[in-house]
Amino acid sequence: MIAPFWDDLDPSQGGDVYVWNDDDGGRFVVQYQDVRRKHTDDTETFQVIFHHPEVHPTPTGDSKILFQYLEVSGTDSCTVGIEHPQQYDGIEYLYNGRYGASAAPLADSLAIL
Repeated sequence: MIAPFWDDLDPSQGGDVYVWNDDDGGRFVVQYQDVRRKHTDDTETFQVIFHHPEVHPTPTGDSKILFQYLEVSGTDSCTVGIEHPQQYDGIEYLYNGRYGASAAPLADSLAIL
């Protein structure tokens, strides 16, 4: 699971979700633009960028995943992190308002690679 901002986001109540496949740059971008959080007036704007490992190699051969936050309204109930497909391992950055030991607070203009 890829969780850049796991909360009750609801584009049907406002905002848009865009995708862009940048073949030349070796990236796939998913953008949440002014998407409303369910049962609130808060909106969130952020991107998830998946880097193709053949264009952007890493020592382990994995894909780099970049979370970019333009505007963050609330972090009291969201989760940020990644999880193994079999759900036995993951990296938890933020869970329900509690940050990991080395995590900077989620804020406007923050990026997490």
